[in-house]
Amino acid sequence: MQKSIVLTCLIGVIVISGCISEEGGIDMANETNKLIIDFLYLDLSLCERCQATDIVLDEALIELRDELKNVKQISVNKIKILSDKEAKKYNLISSPTLRINGKDIEEIITGKLEIKENYCSSCSEVCCGDTNCRTYEYNGTISDFIPKEMIKEAIMLVLGIKTEPKEDETGDSPCCPPSNQTSSCCGSDI
Repeated sequence: MQKSIVLTCLIGVIVISGCISEEGGIDMANETNKLIIDFLYLDLSLCERCQATDIVLDEALIELRDELKNVKQISVNKIKILSDKEAKKYNLISSPTLRINGKDIEEIITGKLEIKENYCSSCSEVCCGDTNCRTYEYNGTISDFIPKEMIKEAIMLVLGIKTEPKEDETGDSPCCPPSNQTSSCCGSDI
């Protein structure tokens, strides 16, 4: 039998949670070794935003397969919302929405939930009237669907997996900050 335990270090901002196994050790896998993704959408047949999010979600999971190989439980639930009653049941405010282990992707990335929307022509056709759908801001760019890199980053954050610095198109690590740029740093005269 396992008992839940939360250890808090008051000196720093370190919180460790897990379960005590029968052997007495802390089983960290119970907290970080599950991945439950809920993709809530209105329409995959006509809504371009929902279609794009569906595609990039699948792509993100494929690209993260090596990072996910040790995750014991992975569930991807694609949930079509058919009514206001279902929207309330799933607490859907705007579509498309992606939650990882119960937390909205935007909240995972930014630490806050600020749902923004704009006019969606494909959903307006489906709903027979002007309809707004959710937008996402990631790395300074606003997108009508959830960007693949945002999904990948959120999954890694939830699982506690550190990410490598991003590379530019040439495969090189990013250059040093502008305040530190020199010819030896960036490989060219500044």
